[in-house]
Amino acid sequence: MSEPVSKVAASGMNRVDGRGYGIEERPGLLIAVHDGEELRGDAYLPDHPGSFPGIVLLHGGAFTKGSRSSYATWGRFLASHGYVALSADYRLATNDRPTYPQCIWDVKAAIQFLRGAANDLRVDPQRLGVMGGSAGGYLAAMAALTAHEPAFTNPYADPYADLGAEVSVVVPMAGTFDLIAQWEHDRTARPPGADMAEAFIGGTPLDARRRYSEASPIFHASAANARGTKWLIAWGTLDDVTPPPLHSERLAHDLKLAGALVRLAPLVGAPHFWYMESEADQAGSYNVQFAGRLLSFLRTWSGWEGPEADPLT
Repeated sequence: MSEPVSKVAASGMNRVDGRGYGIEERPGLLIAVHDGEELRGDAYLPDHPGSFPGIVLLHGGAFTKGSRSSYATWGRFLASHGYVALSADYRLATNDRPTYPQCIWDVKAAIQFLRGAANDLRVDPQRLGVMGGSAGGYLAAMAALTAHEPAFTNPYADPYADLGAEVSVVVPMAGTFDLIAQWEHDRTARPPGADMAEAFIGGTPLDARRRYSEASPIFHASAANARGTKWLIAWGTLDDVTPPPLHSERLAHDLKLAGALVRLAPLVGAPHFWYMESEADQAGSYNVQFAGRLLSFLRTWSGWEGPEADPLT
């Protein structure tokens, strides 16, 4: 069961460039049930007839915490500008329950759900993307780069398991892309017990180095995997949690070599959690800087050529 549908008028907070749709919200949609755990999503739709690009939103939280509700701001922002957004659950790791690769399968299920429910959610199934921050940025990159790798294919008998999980647009923010480098950084630069990769993978690179490598997006940044993808990679220049030279800058370099279209959005002076610290339109915020870049990228570089049936274009 899902929560009641609500409709919200597009307001100034959602109009970076003076354009805006009303917003229809559909919270609590059941995406899948994996190993007895319900995975749900909150959908944000332009309140207008059409067939719009769709974007799966993935929250952060070091693989162990966080909630899909934390992306309500970005969901409403995207919907007000002509994109359907689905903020999705994925399973969170605990000290005695690693969730690699299970949470990647959960993200694949969310992409398949958005594609399968396209008519109901007014989505164009040929124009899908993923966007997330920190651990969510990791999952966005992994889902995109392993779309056709058998080891990462969603193995569950979900309602839309027969559909593809590929996406064409990827927007990771402050992502973790090399798990060995992240583990080493956490051991030397963060408080004891702040090793975000250990609970996720299970163990350390000292006893599971191959697993850490194969779990890292940079490992999958091949020409075959990157072909046809378009990336907007964002980071704060003062990020001391996932340092850009170890992660965002390195992934961007590897993707360019692999032939992907890559655009960069470094935010000067921003810390790790910049994307969660304000509304999308808050004057002087990092979010409002990024919101403008995001819209420009989606309209110019995504290959989507702007939302279809958009009376405000």
